[in-house]
Amino acid sequence: MQRRLDLNIKTYNMNHPIHLHRKLYRLFKSTGSFDNRHDTVNSYTNGRTDNSSDMTTEEILVLINKLESYQKHIGGNSNDFQKGDIMRKRILSLFHQYGYTEYSYEKRRMVVDFDRLDGWMLKFGYLHKKLNKYKYAELPKLICQVEQLVTKYIQKV
Repeated sequence: MQRRLDLNIKTYNMNHPIHLHRKLYRLFKSTGSFDNRHDTVNSYTNGRTDNSSDMTTEEILVLINKLESYQKHIGGNSNDFQKGDIMRKRILSLFHQYGYTEYSYEKRRMVVDFDRLDGWMLKFGYLHKKLNKYKYAELPKLICQVEQLVTKYIQKV
């Protein structure tokens, strides 16, 4: 029991508390900068490290503040941004099932072909704009449209 209590307090060999580290990663994900996190950390530590575990408390607080202000700028309410992101991921999953994929050598797996997806959105999407241009309130109707497309495709196969 005592050991479990100690694990909650430990910083896991980091130069900052674990709750700040977790907050940083939530912000990386919600702002869409997760894939570039190593470069971001490198720039905020002046080239000292690209690993966020090695950041000092001061460095991580500066970065968290910057990401929070960026999140407010791009998404308004972070919950709305995250909800919209979840719906966009659902649409990407549906297009993956539909076969709009290409092989990514960088990720070493099949990923959605965004050129084809955006082409479909511009031609057949109910508002005729690219996926990332759809607002939060417009996404549910788009999901229904894409689900119908995929359902018909699966029934034919």
